[in-house]
Amino acid sequence: LGAIVGINLVLTFAVPVLSIGGHVGGLLGGVALAAAFVPLMRAKRPEWESIAVAMLLVAFFAGGALWAGSQWPDPLL
Repeated sequence: LGAIVGINLVLTFAVPVLSIGGHVGGLLGGVALAAAFVPLMRAKRPEWESIAVAMLLVAFFAGGALWAGSQWPDPLL
């Protein structure tokens, strides 16, 4: 995992068309979410509950990505 984060950060700063704010913000957001979910993962919960939460999060972020993609034109076109 550390190697992937390192490669991602190197490419973020090396390739001019990549969004530095997007990649670094995503990294920090991922760290924050992981820190928030670690205590929840240690508690014993039914498997279906974890699956339901994961599906809701995927749907929420996919919907947000689709909405955001429809709001701004592609800068490369």
